[in-house]
Amino acid sequence: MKKSSLYINYLTGKLDTRPLISLSILALVLELIMELLTRRSFISSISWIALRPHFFLYNTLIVLVPLLVAAFVKRRVFAAVLVSALWLLCGLINLGVLVFRGTPFSARDILLFMSFIPLADLYFTPWQFVGMAILLIALVFAFVKLYRKGPKARAPIRILRSAVFTAAVCSIITGGALASGIDLSADYESTSEAYEACGFVCCFTSSIFHTGIDKPPEYSEEVIEALLTDSPEVSPPAKLPNIIYLQLESFIDPTRIKGVTYEKDPIPNYTALRKQSIAGSLEVPTIGGGTVNTEFEVLTSMSRSCFGIGEYPYESILSETTCESAAYILKGKGLSAHAIHNFSGSFYSRNIVYANLGFDDFTPVEYMYGLEYNSEGWTKDSVLTGCIADALSSTEGRDFVLAVTVQCHGGYPTENGEPLSAVSDDTDLESIGLEELDYYVSQLSETDAFLGELVSMLSDFKEETVLVVYSDHMPGLSLSDEDLTWGNIYETEYLIWSNFGLDGTGGPLNAYRLTPYVFKTIGLEIGIMPSYHNLNCGSSDYTQGLEALEYDMLYGEGIAYGEEGHFAPTDLKMGFTQIRLDSVSVYEDGLTLSGEGFNEYSVVFVNGRRRDTEYVDFNTLYCEAGIEAGDTVTVCQLGSDRALLSESNPVVYSG
Repeated sequence: MKKSSLYINYLTGKLDTRPLISLSILALVLELIMELLTRRSFISSISWIALRPHFFLYNTLIVLVPLLVAAFVKRRVFAAVLVSALWLLCGLINLGVLVFRGTPFSARDILLFMSFIPLADLYFTPWQFVGMAILLIALVFAFVKLYRKGPKARAPIRILRSAVFTAAVCSIITGGALASGIDLSADYESTSEAYEACGFVCCFTSSIFHTGIDKPPEYSEEVIEALLTDSPEVSPPAKLPNIIYLQLESFIDPTRIKGVTYEKDPIPNYTALRKQSIAGSLEVPTIGGGTVNTEFEVLTSMSRSCFGIGEYPYESILSETTCESAAYILKGKGLSAHAIHNFSGSFYSRNIVYANLGFDDFTPVEYMYGLEYNSEGWTKDSVLTGCIADALSSTEGRDFVLAVTVQCHGGYPTENGEPLSAVSDDTDLESIGLEELDYYVSQLSETDAFLGELVSMLSDFKEETVLVVYSDHMPGLSLSDEDLTWGNIYETEYLIWSNFGLDGTGGPLNAYRLTPYVFKTIGLEIGIMPSYHNLNCGSSDYTQGLEALEYDMLYGEGIAYGEEGHFAPTDLKMGFTQIRLDSVSVYEDGLTLSGEGFNEYSVVFVNGRRRDTEYVDFNTLYCEAGIEAGDTVTVCQLGSDRALLSESNPVVYSG
C-alpha cells in the first residue's frame, strides 16, 4: 500500500474514533492556511499569531463550528472535506479579490456577484474561463464520488458529547466577543486594517452578521436635537455657481511612488491645476476598489466606518431609503442635480440609489455616444467632457453635476509585450511589475488629458462654475506606505478650482468632510451633516455625535429631518437623449427599427422577449426576429447585470 493511502486511512480512522479532536486540528490547519493566503507571507502570518494568539484561537473556533457537522453524521469524511473546501474557497476568493482590488473579501461582495459576471471578461482570459470550468466540473465529480464511495463512520455517533462540545465552542465564541468588546466597524478605520488585525475568518463572519449602524445607547429626540446646533448667520451668495464633482477612478500623482522615474510629467494638466486651486490630501475609506464608499462619504458627509465591516451602503440601506446629500441640499437652493458615469448604470445599484440621493437624471455608459475603450475594455474618460457640457446646458438655471470616471480601473496587465512608454526603463521598484505600472501611468496620462479639456471648456464657460476634483482611492497596485514619498495608502488628493476665483487654505480632509468644506468655501452654511461637521469637527464627542446622526437619519426615527421627514425619492431620468421608437419595418431576414437615441447598448424586445440586436446608427437598429401583426416592439437599455434601465415607447406592429 502506498504511503499516501496509509496516511489517508490513518486520518479517516482518527476522524472516525476521535472526531472532535480531529476536527479541531483540521480547523487549526485551515485557519493557518487562510491567514497565509490573506497575508501572502509565512513570516507575517506567524508574527500575527505570536502577537495576537487570542484572535488566532478565535478564528479557529469559528472555522470549527461548521466542521462539527461531521461529528453528527455517518459520512464524516465527506462532510469534513466539503466544509473544508468551502473555507478554502473563501480564502482563495479573498486572495483573488486582494490581488485584483486591493481590499479583502466580505459577505457583501457576494451580493455583487451577479453584477460582476458580465464584467468577468475584463479580468479573465478565455483560457482562464476554460480552466475554471474544467476545475469546477472536476470538483463536482470528485464530491459526488466521495459521497457515494467514501467511508462511513464505524464507531457509534456520540450525539450528546458532540452537542455539548459544539455548545461549548459557540459559547466561547459568543462570550469572547462580548467580553473583549469586539466591534470591528468601530475599532478600525478601514476594512483592510480590520482584516490585518483580527484575521480573515473573524472579519468575514462579522460582515455577515454585523450590518448597518447599531442604535446608540442613549438615542432620543433630546439627544439628536442637541446635536443640531444652529449655524452662524452667514449671507449666502446671491446666486450659487454651478458645482461639479469629478471623482477620478484610482487617480494619484504617480511621482508619489518611490523609485520611479518618468521621461516627462505624466499628468501635466493636473499638476498645473493644483497650483491654481485650493488643495489638500483626502483620507478615503478604501484602497484599490470600493469606489462607491468614497462616493457615499463625499455625497452624504457620512462616515462609512460607522457601518458593518466591508459594507457598501449603496447595496444596503441606500437601496431602500432616501438620505440627505449634496444633491438634495443644492436642489433646495434651486440647482438641478445630474449624475454621469462612463460605466454601467446598474453597477453598485446606482440606477436605484441616485434617486434616493436626489439626482434628477443619470447618464451611465448605456446612454453615451462615440465611445472609445482602452486595451482592457474600460471606457475612456474623454467621453465625459461632452456629457458634462450637456448637463450644464440641459437647464436654464445652475447645476450640480457628479461625474465619475472609470478608465484607470484595475486590473492592470502584467505582461503587455510592448516597450515601456510612460515610465523609464531604469526604474527599480520590487513591489510592482514595470509593465503593470507603465500601463497604469499611461491611463493616468489619458485621464489627465481629459481633465485638461474639461478645464479648458469650463474656463470659457459663461456661468460661474466650481470644479471639485478628487480621487476615490489608490490604484490596485501592490503599494504600501513605505512605497510612497508622502502620505499613506488611504490618502488621495482633492482640488477645488473655479473659473471666477475662490479663497481657501485647503489642507487635509476626510472624504466625508469634503462637501462641508466646499459649501463653507462658497459661503453656504446649510445642511444637517455639513453644518454638524463644520461646527463640531475637533470636539471631544465629534465621532459619537456623527454616528448618532447617521443612525437617526438612516435607521432611526429621522428626528434630524424635522417635521418634513425624509426626502422623497426623485423620478430619476436616464440619459439626456430620449430613446424613441418610430417604426418597425419587416424584411425577409429580420426587422429594421427606426427612431432616435440608439447606441450599442440598445436591445430590441418583441412581446417582452429579448432579441439579438445589431446597432446600425443613432437612428437605426436591426435584429433577426420574426414578427406578427399585433406584436409589441420596444427598445430597452440594459445594465451590466441585465437590469432594465429604461424602455422606449412601444410600437404595435400592424402587419
